[in-house]
Amino acid sequence: MEIKESIRYREMMDEVEAIVRDLGQNKQDLDEVTAKVQRGYEVIKAMKERLEQTRMQLEKIRPESGPAFT
Repeated sequence: MEIKESIRYREMMDEVEAIVRDLGQNKQDLDEVTAKVQRGYEVIKAMKERLEQTRMQLEKIRPESGPAFT
């Protein structure tokens, strides 16, 4: 499942937290666990991409003499 560009970062974080909570309950069968882990990785990848995009945007607007974002 593809992550929509419009989904907010906080919503992605909430989804990952819900997946972790669900997996901790040990009530799913193997197929459910596999699907949730895959979805979790997709969301985390989208979160990393969003962070990188934000970092690049901030780098463009920061003053040349200012500290770099890391």
